Amino acid sequence: MPETLFGDAAHPEILKRAAPILSFMSNQGILTQDVVEMIWKCQQGKHEETVRVVYGLINEVVGDLSQKQVEILYQKIASVPQAQYSEMYLNFLKEFS
Repeated sequence: MPETLFGDAAHPEILKRAAPILSFMSNQGILTQDVVEMIWKCQQGKHEETVRVVYGLINEVVGDLSQKQVEILYQKIASVPQAQYSEMYLNFLKEFS
């Protein structure tokens, strides 16, 4: 299922509705590191709308994630070169932190 939601064919309208699923998976202890990495990866190199939706999704579920999962996302965020920062990315960082 995660490959369908967060794979190469990820669609913004579906991603907008994924937060309850991710929260449930996290609360049940079945949200894996691989899924967290898939969530981050599905926005890379995509249209601005997809990126915006993924950032919003992350911020919506971050409170339900384990410390380890938040650390994984932090590592991904920290690896973005400063030259690639955009206003949307900075807003995402503000909400994430």
